[in-house]
Amino acid sequence: MVGFAVIEPAWKPTTAISDYKFYRAFGIMLMISRLTLLLQYGVTSFFVYTSGYRKTVIPLLMVMGSTMIAAILYGSITGLFPTFRTQTEEDGQKVAVKQTSNVYIFWYVIAVCETALTVGVSMVYRVISFKGTHMVQRMSLLTLIILGEGIIVICKSISKIVKNDADWTSGIVGQIVAATLIIYWLESFPLCFSILY
Repeated sequence: MVGFAVIEPAWKPTTAISDYKFYRAFGIMLMISRLTLLLQYGVTSFFVYTSGYRKTVIPLLMVMGSTMIAAILYGSITGLFPTFRTQTEEDGQKVAVKQTSNVYIFWYVIAVCETALTVGVSMVYRVISFKGTHMVQRMSLLTLIILGEGIIVICKSISKIVKNDADWTSGIVGQIVAATLIIYWLESFPLCFSILY
């Protein structure tokens, strides 16, 4: 969460920037988070194996494998972001060169593949499925958090519009309605996920 908070102000993927240090730092954070998950799954696998629940070891090893591959990919992709460069102008001053990069798209691809693989393993091996777990309660709490945060952002935006005495055009009303509908749509996804499992 800290990583997301740090990179959020600098997240302008389509804009040319001079330094991709925030993106590289975020890539390292993604790698470390996957390595932490790998360690947690490893400890769980050890205790599951020594406790005699051997049916659970293979699916856990599959999830550990996907997590390890994701960590390696996140770490490898981090080096693909452009490095800071300068160029000398006619007057002799050095100026930072603004660059663009689409490397961040790989983050989305890796995240989707990792999620699909984990959910797929849990669907095939019912021994590690979400059934009978606390996932429903967590999804309900996540729903409340997202709804609350989204409503707060919308209310702040509306208060700025009112404070600046902006005219209530159809475009502004449409944006407010669209933002509210997007929040409710995002809320229905975790709820549907928790109902399915």
